[in-house]
Amino acid sequence: MKRFKNLIVIIDRSTEHETRKGFTVLALVGVWDSEVGHLKRIIFRELNLKHAKKYGSAKKAKMDMLKAALKGERTNLTSHLHFIRVYRISVTGKIRDRDLPQRFYDDFEELYPDCKFILGDKDIISILKRKYPDLKTIEEKESKTTAKQYKHLMLLVDNIAYFARIAYLENDLEFLELLRKGP
Repeated sequence: MKRFKNLIVIIDRSTEHETRKGFTVLALVGVWDSEVGHLKRIIFRELNLKHAKKYGSAKKAKMDMLKAALKGERTNLTSHLHFIRVYRISVTGKIRDRDLPQRFYDDFEELYPDCKFILGDKDIISILKRKYPDLKTIEEKESKTTAKQYKHLMLLVDNIAYFARIAYLENDLEFLELLRKGP
């Protein structure tokens, strides 16, 4: 449901180096800017998310909590998200435009007309900027106030990418299916 005219698109990645065939998981999430305040409460108070690498032994519990939130059991997280997708690519180093799957470009093409700005992984954003020159971005170095305003969205997408990578390693198809929402 379109609640406001401006869509914020967030992209993050998580890379697996330790298995024999490393891979990278990209997370693409779209949020209407009218939902930003609701998500801040859910992410910091109800889910208590932090940077995914800092969970230590609590990783499995946090993954289960995020899975429950995506199912709608713990919070109404998914009702505040417009779009969620994850993509597995076989690259572990610098990502080039030919490394991204066509499905990624197709999904972004759907989001682009309503996109107010994009934030997240600099490599992916630079690829998208070449294809969409008038795409607006927020870089952390540009304005600390603006970047801080959307920090909770970056934490959410960081957690989605990180736990999607673990789900791919453990073949957790249920979790991966929960990460498909949108038009």
